[in-house]
Amino acid sequence: MDQELDIYVNVEEPSGNRPKRKRMVYTSEQIYANETEIRTLEPNRTGRACSVFLGLLCLLLLAGLITLFLFYTQENSEWDKKMVQLQTSYNNLTEEHDQLQKRFEDVKKESKDFERKLKDTSSFGWRKFGTSYYYVSTEQKTWEKSREECQKKGADLVIIDSDEEQEFLINLNKRVWIGLTDKDEEDDWKWVNGANLTKSYWISSQPDNQEDEDCVEIHYPLKTIHNALSRWNDLPCSYIIYWVCETVDVCQHCKH
Repeated sequence: MDQELDIYVNVEEPSGNRPKRKRMVYTSEQIYANETEIRTLEPNRTGRACSVFLGLLCLLLLAGLITLFLFYTQENSEWDKKMVQLQTSYNNLTEEHDQLQKRFEDVKKESKDFERKLKDTSSFGWRKFGTSYYYVSTEQKTWEKSREECQKKGADLVIIDSDEEQEFLINLNKRVWIGLTDKDEEDDWKWVNGANLTKSYWISSQPDNQEDEDCVEIHYPLKTIHNALSRWNDLPCSYIIYWVCETVDVCQHCKH
């Protein structure tokens, strides 16, 4: 059943006149229709709010994914740098290892060569004492000829600069020429390398310069000498006795 509702609205009238109320009549169907329309509009507003919320959520999710991607990319870049550094370090260590290995092989080869040369020196009549090598002759010559033989071997007549070396030469039990002379100026004794005499092992009363004695030997006396190291004696350089050569180079004399 239709119901009538009186609805009054204000209708503006010209100024100065009293406003009149206008009567509007609605049926019940119209009222229910309006109510349905209002109810229909409310879910639409709720849906739009949900859409906006979901949109914001998607934006936040996208921002998070972008952040994670950038973080992963940065971490991956740092990892790549570290890997490059590690690879470089490994390459450097490998190169150093190869160099050390090569050096070790070179030293090992040098050691074998040195041992072989030592055997060669023994076969050529050389003896090692301290840091020098000595050749003891098996024949006798003058001082000058003896020195020439030493120089042919890349050496020279022995120069004595320590008690130990003097004792080593005494124990050869031979009369031998050494590289000491005053033939350039009397009583100005010099070694064959031009050095002045600073330490000597003269026999008592020597040098006496008898018969123009300008060269020096290590004397092997028939009787005991008070000072065992005092064995130097001056002789004429024309005397023929054994000699001793000295060198520090193990390679040169191996050829002779």
